[in-house]
Amino acid sequence: MMAAESLDLTVEAMGGAGDGIARLPDGGTCFLPLALPGDRLHARPAGRRGDSMLAEIEALLGPSPDRVSPPCPHFAACGGCTLQHWADAPYAEWKRGRLAEALSRAGFPDAPVAPLARTPPGTRRRADLALRRGPGGITLGFHARGSGSVVDLAACTVLDPRLVALFAPLRGVLRGLGALKREGSAVLNLLDSGPDLLLRTDGMLDAVGRTALAAFATAQGLPRIAWARGNGPPGNRGADRPRPASLR
Repeated sequence: MMAAESLDLTVEAMGGAGDGIARLPDGGTCFLPLALPGDRLHARPAGRRGDSMLAEIEALLGPSPDRVSPPCPHFAACGGCTLQHWADAPYAEWKRGRLAEALSRAGFPDAPVAPLARTPPGTRRRADLALRRGPGGITLGFHARGSGSVVDLAACTVLDPRLVALFAPLRGVLRGLGALKREGSAVLNLLDSGPDLLLRTDGMLDAVGRTALAAFATAQGLPRIAWARGNGPPGNRGADRPRPASLR
């Protein structure tokens, strides 16, 4: 069998990283991102993962009965979530099973494991967003699945809406910020006092940039903006409200 030959497979189980697992005709194992137990599909080999094949779905011949429509418009491209297309009950049981397996391997096979405690949609209060400057402007979002590229986010069903509401205005201020030359990151934390921003850039922040960020903080109600160059320690932070119009 040629390595690049497409295959018709049936997914039998879910792997620990959230990939479907299918058995190859020669008895080997194949991992399939975005596949679910019960899926019948046409797959294209896409490399190796250890001794196993890694493949991509080319066509879904028969969907799993547990396959649902993912709520996020960026699902599949964005690497932030991997299993939004799986129904809640089998997903929760799989997660619970992962913990039970880990406890068993650690020598506690009979340890009681409670049902999965769920985090409701729209309640995550922290996001570490990648930033890229390109010919088309500023790209802001999470990394793509299995890639270093960045998916430009317009929505996120996991994050608190107050953080999502900052995406567009943050792109706006970054567009004119000379400190962001090619890439950086924006770490958003939703505090009781409002959203906190740690901005990392690959260039130095000048006085014009400080003024622009201070105005952004005032307009968007951010109690603080901290800035750092690269992976260095934050060396500049916005004043706490009610004086957010300057950076020091």
